[in-house]
Order: sequence, then C-alpha cells, then structure tokens
Amino acid sequence: MPIKRFLFLELDSPPPFYIQRLSKAERRAYDLAFISERSAARYLKVFERFDEQQRMGVSWHWAAWVMTLPWLWYRRRYLDALVYVMVGWSFFQLVLVLGWVLIGFLFGESALILQLVFSALWIFLFSAVPALFADAYLYRVARREIADVVAEQSDPDQIKAQLRRLGSTSNIALIGALVLYAAALVGFREQVWPMVVSPWQNEMLLQASEAGADLLMQTDCSPEQRQVTLMDSSVTLIRTPGDECLVEARVDQVPFYFNRAIEGSLIKLTLVDRGGFEQLSCRSLLKHEPANTRCEFG
Repeated sequence: MPIKRFLFLELDSPPPFYIQRLSKAERRAYDLAFISERSAARYLKVFERFDEQQRMGVSWHWAAWVMTLPWLWYRRRYLDALVYVMVGWSFFQLVLVLGWVLIGFLFGESALILQLVFSALWIFLFSAVPALFADAYLYRVARREIADVVAEQSDPDQIKAQLRRLGSTSNIALIGALVLYAAALVGFREQVWPMVVSPWQNEMLLQASEAGADLLMQTDCSPEQRQVTLMDSSVTLIRTPGDECLVEARVDQVPFYFNRAIEGSLIKLTLVDRGGFEQLSCRSLLKHEPANTRCEFG
C-alpha cells in the first residue's frame, strides 16, 4: 500500500515500524522505557490512540510550541535538533526577510505595522508546525527505536535497558538548551531588532526635526509648546526666544515596536547667520549616540 503524507505526517496503516507481534503489555512497557516516567501518562495515552487508529494524527504539544529546540534536547534528539536549527531556522529567516522586503517595497513608509503583523503570523505558523506534529514525531521515533532493538535483542529486560539509553530525558541538555534559547532571544532583542526598526526610527527623528524647523521658521518667536504625534510617537516641541530663537523637539514616548533607546532624546534647532544668510543649525542629543552630534539620521 503506498504511503500517503500530510505535511510531515505519514498516514499509512499500520504506522511505520509498527511490530504487529508485540502484545499490548509489551508495547506499553517498551514505550515506557523509551519515554521515561516523566510525562509518561500523556505520551502513553497518545501512543495508544495512534496504535488503535493504526495511523498517526495531529495533536497540540505545548512544550514543542513554546520551545521546540529545548524540547528536542530534553528528549535527547540531538541530531534532529541540529537539522531543525540548520534547516528550519534558515527557512524561517529566509521567509521572514523576503516578507519584510516585499511588504516594504509595496507599502513604503506605512509598511511597519503590516510587517509586524506578518512577522507575528509567520512566527506562530512556524512554531505551530512542531506543536502539531511533536507527538506523531516522537511516536515514530519510538516505534523505529523499538523495532531496531527488538530485532537485535530477545530478552525483555535487555530491550528495556537499551531503550532507556536510546530514549529517556536529559535535564542537563534541557538546561543547556534553555540557556542557548535565552541567549538567542536576548541577542535578537539587543542586536537584531534595533537594526530592523532603525529605518523607521530614523524617519521618525527626521520628521521630528522637520516639525521643529517648521515651528522655528515662523516669524514670531514667542514662547510656545505643542504636542505632536509622529509615526505613533509622542514628540513635544518647545520654542523659546532669546539671543537666538530656539526650538527643542523632545521624544517623549515611542511605541513598543520601536527601539525605545531613543525615548527621552532631544533635538535642538536654531537659525544662525552665515554671511547674511540664515541657515538652520540642528544638534541631536540622542540617548544612543554621543551628545551634541549633528542631526544626521539614516
């Protein structure tokens, strides 16, 4: 009978590596040896359902959804974890980058919200695939390992001992994966995300300086303060008279999807005499850059 497939799920009957001659008690004992006591009740129930249906199915696995790589390491599926990182994450990043570029090309400056929605949907979809197929994956691995060991060994105790070595769980591997997982999240937040949002951050700062310049160019330099919203960010414009008319654009609040390091930054704009011509002078006191730098965004 040809094997039918649904995504990564084989729907042939009986399932792959299923040994018909094993009794239900033997199969349960071998499954328990491979799975280990932790979470055994859940996995045994799922495995028995697949056995009764004589085919694998989909079900939701919270650990595989939230932390796929740590779950694979915890289950000691190191080679599969390597494939997941090398192939899965490469595919994930490729689609994410292509999506951002295409949306940015099609929608221009108004693309950020759409890009964030696309990213959220793609992250959910990418993480949902392991969550839906994790039980079927572990079931298939267990059936393969049991079939191999039963073909080599005849003593039930030796079979169970070898299955414990091949399966079971590893708390040390779980801790290592969680550390790696946390480091990757921190690295993304601190290194990758600022680079992703920098074009919109620079555009917002440029718009703030332009709004300040418009206020400065008004003939009357009387004191004035106004609140403006630029690209979902709150900016306060303050005009103060003196020897030179001065306008300060202060970034009061930025949305969560911007690099919040610019929150509290200040842009100062004045008009200076350059040989009979007035020229705009702009200094930025941005929190993430050296003080008193020229206004150069981009």
